[in-house]
Amino acid sequence: MSCFLPDHSKMSRTICVTVDPSGEVVDYVTLPYMWCNETSTSVLEATRKKADLKTLGAFIKNTRPDCCAVALNGMAASRFEEELQSVVDNLFNEAAYLRGGAGGMGRDGMDDEEDDDSAAPKADIIFMAPELCVTFAKCRAASAMLPDYSVELRTAAILALQVQDPLQVVGAMFNDTRDILLLPWHPLCKSAAFEKADRDSLYEALERVLVHTVNTVGVDANMLDQVRVRPLLPYVCGLGPAKAAALVTAIRTHNSER
Repeated sequence: MSCFLPDHSKMSRTICVTVDPSGEVVDYVTLPYMWCNETSTSVLEATRKKADLKTLGAFIKNTRPDCCAVALNGMAASRFEEELQSVVDNLFNEAAYLRGGAGGMGRDGMDDEEDDDSAAPKADIIFMAPELCVTFAKCRAASAMLPDYSVELRTAAILALQVQDPLQVVGAMFNDTRDILLLPWHPLCKSAAFEKADRDSLYEALERVLVHTVNTVGVDANMLDQVRVRPLLPYVCGLGPAKAAALVTAIRTHNSER
């Protein structure tokens, strides 16, 4: 599960997304009042915050994520981490109570394996740098990958995919528009002194790293029907753009004839 907070202002919505093992979005929820303080003197703000925390707990309980990734910097990230950890702990303790304790009998007298419907995950919470998902979500390649999503929802979905398979996200940014260069690699990269030749050299160096990584990890041929996987195929040694495109076409034709 990923939690994306564009900022911690009163106009900001928190978006949580859960993806399945193949990277497809399973469900998402929008929390418009996470910026509120639960102990606020304003009854309205406190009520809204408690409602959002309850919604977040129900979302985690229903989707059962293995981990929760948070993309936010500063003190707001620490505060959100504490709130999220509290929600996860409460769900875990509630599930343990309903099962009658670890290794015990469930409330209906059944073993824990048979009464697993009430179990809640003890999800780990990890922080992710927001630059990659935020930058990629605004690119054309991300729009093609998730065409029906808003930029905020797309960012949260990409964050979840980044946790699951960061190579797919990075590989998709190696394209005709060289979106990978939009990342803040170094302050000098945005200066006027950073000439086109320097950008070309940086792109070539990054591309060599991508080739090495792709050939170390490999590409799953069974997932080439997915848009986010196909950009990695040309970087497999011995293929290149033309052979990779021909291979994808051949796989599509074979699948359609089955």
